[in-house]
Amino acid sequence: MPLQLITWIVFFVDKVPEDNDVVAGPWGAIVIVGMIVATVVLLFSFRKQLRRVDNAGLPSKQDPQD
Repeated sequence: MPLQLITWIVFFVDKVPEDNDVVAGPWGAIVIVGMIVATVVLLFSFRKQLRRVDNAGLPSKQDPQD
């Protein structure tokens, strides 16, 4: 019941913005592209670190040496 009440209140109070009120602008695109670039850089760095761990010659749990 309270959830339906909140839904109705939001429906009647929240008005549709005018065409000139909402502007995405270039800053949003710049931020998203920057986040994508940062994610790709972090993924490549993570892969590089994992390769170093694999090549470190550490003993494996699957191949125990007595």
